[in-house]
Amino acid sequence: MLMSMKVIRAYVMCLTAICLMGCSTVSVQMVINVKDHGAIGDGKADDYAAFVKALEITKAQGGKPVTIQIPQGTYRLGTFDVDKPSKEGGNLTIENMANVSIVGENQPLLLMGNPYRHGIFVSNSKNITVQNVRIDYSPMSQTQGTIVAVTPDKHFIDVKIAPGYPLPTESWIDFNQAKKIVPTKNVGYIFDAKTGRKLNQFYDQYMWKNVTQDLGNGVYRFTTSNEVEPEMVGNIFTIVSRRKADGVKIDNVAGCLMEKVVIYHAPACGWNVSNSKDVVINNSHIARRPNTDRMMSTNADGLHS
Repeated sequence: MLMSMKVIRAYVMCLTAICLMGCSTVSVQMVINVKDHGAIGDGKADDYAAFVKALEITKAQGGKPVTIQIPQGTYRLGTFDVDKPSKEGGNLTIENMANVSIVGENQPLLLMGNPYRHGIFVSNSKNITVQNVRIDYSPMSQTQGTIVAVTPDKHFIDVKIAPGYPLPTESWIDFNQAKKIVPTKNVGYIFDAKTGRKLNQFYDQYMWKNVTQDLGNGVYRFTTSNEVEPEMVGNIFTIVSRRKADGVKIDNVAGCLMEKVVIYHAPACGWNVSNSKDVVINNSHIARRPNTDRMMSTNADGLHS
């Protein structure tokens, strides 16, 4: 049976009204800019509190979609107090949250201030996205310098530490400690000073439970458990202090996208994924930080899962 034009018009008007009502109930996704909560982004100020505030506001939304914006800049996240041992955790922690996106503008640099903690730690969460950011640590959990002398029969390697790098006696490098804050492995790797390539003809140098000797003028003596050769002199010696602190740690997460994330340094792995599903790492990489003479980036695997 054919419907009259009046009935059809009334039907169409009802559908239109329903559609408009539906549109009016659609909420705009919340966007939080870290600079609106005190972040400076100059690489000097500690912006940790601003990031924590942004995350607290996000968590209060109860799982509604939220985007946290990070404008271009360098953001220092926390500082390290050598007198206060640190528990495992994150310099930036996303925990017990859902439907959160952290998005950088022109790849801001996140400078992680605590070498005993993960850079970004995503835990017990779902549908988390991190896009377009770079990760580095200050202080670093490695140091380097030029090999100036060796004593093969005693397994001595004498290294002049390069300017701008931590001394091996600094607490977070973990030499010379009767009791380490956390278990670490001090290992040295040898690189060609000109090409930056790792020289695999030499053994990696293991220095567990060792004490380094300060010879003066920035030169330190390391005693290794491996073979030492005269040809090592003149090359670069990089010493890492490896611990359980990854550039990005993802644990017990359902749905996580890491996209255009660059890691310059981590005390352990670049990415470490555990007890999680639907994790995607896309168009991301690990690299030596540009415009530096660093020989290494992360202290352990690029990706561990």
